[in-house]
Amino acid sequence: MRVLFVHSDRIAFEATAKADEAAEEAEGAGQNGDAERGTVPAAGELEDCVTAFVAVEPLDGSDVDAAVAAAKRELGDLADSLNTDRIALYPCPLLSDDRADTTTAATVLGRVEAALDGEYDVLRAPVGWHASFEVSCKGHPLSTGVRTVDPDRGADRERSASEWYLITPDGERRDPTATNADLGAALRRVVAAEVTGERPNAGPAADEGQSVAETLSRAGLAADSGPGAGRTWLPRGAFVRDRLTAYADDLVREFGGLPVETPRAYDLDAEAVRAHAAAFGGRGGRVDSGKRHLFLRPAHCLGHCSLLATADLDASDLPVRLYESGDAWNAPNSRDHHRSVDVVPEMHTAVADTGEAREAFRRQATLVREANAALETAAVPVLRVTEEFHAGHEEWVETLVADGDGPTLVEVVPDRPGCWSARLDLVATDAGGRSIETGTVRLDRETAARFGVEFSDGSRTRTPTLLHCSPTGPLDDALRAVLSGPEREGSELLTWLAPTQVRLIPVDGDHLGTCDDVVDRLTDAGVRADVDDRAAPVGDRLARADDERVPHVAVVGDRERNGEPLRVTNRATGRERTTDVDELARTVREATAAHPARERYGPRRVSETLAFGE
Repeated sequence: MRVLFVHSDRIAFEATAKADEAAEEAEGAGQNGDAERGTVPAAGELEDCVTAFVAVEPLDGSDVDAAVAAAKRELGDLADSLNTDRIALYPCPLLSDDRADTTTAATVLGRVEAALDGEYDVLRAPVGWHASFEVSCKGHPLSTGVRTVDPDRGADRERSASEWYLITPDGERRDPTATNADLGAALRRVVAAEVTGERPNAGPAADEGQSVAETLSRAGLAADSGPGAGRTWLPRGAFVRDRLTAYADDLVREFGGLPVETPRAYDLDAEAVRAHAAAFGGRGGRVDSGKRHLFLRPAHCLGHCSLLATADLDASDLPVRLYESGDAWNAPNSRDHHRSVDVVPEMHTAVADTGEAREAFRRQATLVREANAALETAAVPVLRVTEEFHAGHEEWVETLVADGDGPTLVEVVPDRPGCWSARLDLVATDAGGRSIETGTVRLDRETAARFGVEFSDGSRTRTPTLLHCSPTGPLDDALRAVLSGPEREGSELLTWLAPTQVRLIPVDGDHLGTCDDVVDRLTDAGVRADVDDRAAPVGDRLARADDERVPHVAVVGDRERNGEPLRVTNRATGRERTTDVDELARTVREATAAHPARERYGPRRVSETLAFGE
């Protein structure tokens, strides 16, 4: 399928006469004054839309389902990236020298219309007619373009075009689709999600339709942003976000990263920005500011490379590492309505050549593994390399796998889908079997050149190789992996991340003083503790602590008021144990020893906290 798209102020058309005996019946159209009826309008107009002139090809007819899925994804991505929910489909067989017959074209375009309808306002012109039309183009740098949409692209990734294999740390290669029972359930789930596209039954608790927003909302961390374009973090969520950001910042800074802050929007009239936007395939967003057309960054490489291009670099300055935490513009195929996401953090490293990049890649892969171990995500390493890179670096692949402590899933792609030649993703799965990328490092030999980044080696000027590294990936994805992974389904929020590490629940008001005393002692010991003093049944208060994934919960009654030890339930195990306050504090400190202590946000009594969306 070939598509010429135009970001339009207006498209209007009118079918005038059939060009083919197999032409669709069009509502209100007719020759010699005889009206005909059909499901497609003979005339129509649409404003502020993406106009897609489409040539359907025989390949599309050989697998209509795959062609429709690919077209829906491509056109939806375009509409989302151009901030419109209107799409006009106009048949234009002249775009291709290999055209499908009229009947096939009508079938495919009709199915595409039906797939888009409901998510977008769709207007379709009939197939097989001569027609007059008017289209007005908005005229910004990304307002027109051509796409080739192959049926295989309807999947999340072109699985049929890739070669996959598993490789163990001792160099053994295996077929990933084999049983591989000795390699663990987490790896088999990732293979199903990445290689075969299967969704194994994760049990009745699996919520196949749960989005990132729903996951965070159910944990009381975030809420629907309404008309906003970003995540709305509630007080507890703000704590978790800040805690995770601080951890990742410390990790990258200790690695040698230099903190910077760069703009969120870039001028599309700049050639490098325009080329970078095209390389991201429509990801990112576009806004108009007066006569300026701006591109909202999909990642931090745009700002970091622009900054590096202004530096007077020589070989002794390399490697140079810049990092930044902050928001970026989400990929338009996100299942959430929002588009802005937090990236925590993203580091870009400029090195002299591919040889140095390979060694830096290995060190940064260790950084990504360390971050995922801290998040307890049970993520699996997935190494993606181009055929060209793989052919000359198989020994390096084996060395990289040997650096880890388990098997790696390797994907060899025939054509580079982005700027990278090699990338290592840490991939977890949620309870519904969907992939979640929780960290990445990528080797990129193109982006630095695009922005004119150069260094001198003493005899000549050269372009460095670039590494992109995000130890945890986007904040949303990291938290989704923590909250909804099969290994952690129903467990506590990690103790070092939990806004409240211990919650006390008094049986009634007579026991509130005892709870306050315990909270004072725990707070002095560096533990984040609070009291649910609300006038609600104990069961309801226990349910709230469970929803908020508080790691340790104790109900305080007469025995505790009279000096007996606390009976504390550990959410991770569901077990209750008897312990005194000092021992409970030691338990929490031991679980968080690798992370600096942070005070909790907000009041220590739940009744004094503001409830949102209840």
